Amino acid sequence: MSSQPTKYDEIISLLPKKYESGHNVGVVHFFPSTITVHPEGGVDFQVRLCPALLQKPPAPKPHPAARELTEDEKKHGFNPFLPPYVAELYLAEFEEGGEEYVALLNKYSVVEHHFILISKDFKLQTSPLTPSDLVAAYKLLSAARRQGRHFISYFNCGPHSGSSQRHKHLQFLPLEGESGPPIEDAAKRQKLESEGRAFSISGIPYAHFIVRLPEYSSSRDSEELMDILGSTYMTLLDLAIQTVRHQDNPPPGPPAYNILLTLNHMHIIPRSKAEYTLSDGADVAVNAAGLAGMILVKTEEEREVLMKEGILNVLKGVGMEDKRGESCSVVENHLDD
Repeated sequence: MSSQPTKYDEIISLLPKKYESGHNVGVVHFFPSTITVHPEGGVDFQVRLCPALLQKPPAPKPHPAARELTEDEKKHGFNPFLPPYVAELYLAEFEEGGEEYVALLNKYSVVEHHFILISKDFKLQTSPLTPSDLVAAYKLLSAARRQGRHFISYFNCGPHSGSSQRHKHLQFLPLEGESGPPIEDAAKRQKLESEGRAFSISGIPYAHFIVRLPEYSSSRDSEELMDILGSTYMTLLDLAIQTVRHQDNPPPGPPAYNILLTLNHMHIIPRSKAEYTLSDGADVAVNAAGLAGMILVKTEEEREVLMKEGILNVLKGVGMEDKRGESCSVVENHLDD
């Protein structure tokens, strides 16, 4: 007898129908693109060309009768993640570990079924992830796997990380096939001396730290997942903060970083800035998806200059050098052949 579907299973099941209906009525905007694979440093980077983003419509202004603006909105602008939610974007709301969440379709997507998970109450995007945040994200990834789908979850923390909204949220990006994004595939090939310690991928020239998670099991309960994911996140966050503290000229404000989460690994990448300026003057915005090896460009010229200058150079330019010295606990190993 099969087990009953969970709230997470229901969210993943809703995606195709909700996405199609939202797109048909013009609420969900899809921007077609093409991908070029660019091997560099042992990583098969994906450069996604999306000229349609040049005509991206402006963000809608709030309807004056919808609700009164909060004090934060009066200072920083309209928050699209507060109710009332747009019906065509709304997927579900639920509780995990005493915290409340809302799942919404991403209004602007270059990959179909891209969705987000927000805190129901307003919390700043610069606040750390909680164990409940991580468990909710992991359970959504697990639900997708049960339905034969594969996603990566990511978190942009701070303005230098590529974050564009102040309201705390994680994003979920569908992947083709069973392989992960390029950086995750490289992490899978890494040979480790100790499974429980953080490691970095050989040949990647910017600070990044990864922990391999225990072998996937759909039977783990929330309490066990909280222990695993919470302690992993704190280990990685400590390494990121150490990295920031060892910079000669760290960027102002709270530490900025990206989190990547799959069913196999959790990654953290400390950030120095949100954009990289190419030699032709074009600015390439880099968020967590870019640090996962999926770079988004808007013109063919931008793509050619990017690949000529080197994707690793671009990512190094928006990341940080690891200057923590020999006291670091990170395992450095060679990739499997």
